[in-house]
Amino acid sequence: VRTVMEIRIEHDTTLLLLRNLIGLEADTDLELTDRLEALSRLTVTGPDSDARPDRPEVKSVEARLRGAIVDRDKARAERWPKFGFAADFGRFGASIANNISTYAVRAGLQIPIFEGGRIETEVRAAENRIRQVEEQLRETHLQVETDIQTARLEIRAAAERYEVAKKSVQ
Repeated sequence: VRTVMEIRIEHDTTLLLLRNLIGLEADTDLELTDRLEALSRLTVTGPDSDARPDRPEVKSVEARLRGAIVDRDKARAERWPKFGFAADFGRFGASIANNISTYAVRAGLQIPIFEGGRIETEVRAAENRIRQVEEQLRETHLQVETDIQTARLEIRAAAERYEVAKKSVQ
């Protein structure tokens, strides 16, 4: 025959395991709306590949990769000739009645003839940054996969602890 104290300890232990299983703090209040029998039917499926791209660390590294690609494209664009055009209009004079309209028109063409070595160095450096960020992205994906698998193992262990605790009080 179990005492009221044993039943209370079983209840509190089960709630503590439930909080641990769903990732809540130990002192969080819970209101149970169903019995905890369904925990024994808990199944853990394969990797959740849909959740991986939504992780903030993956999004951060992907944003850095996009930035590195833009930097490389910018460095490649340095090879192209640049054409500029400017116009200016103004008035020159001592008073409003005695002034002269002034105009200026400018056009320019810049061709990077002696810039080849600098530009090529910038392109190679940008490509190296892209390779580094791609490696970081691969490492981040591996870390996320490890986190997912670790969480699954922790869920499985919590379910097993629950079953052991449940059997020990029966």
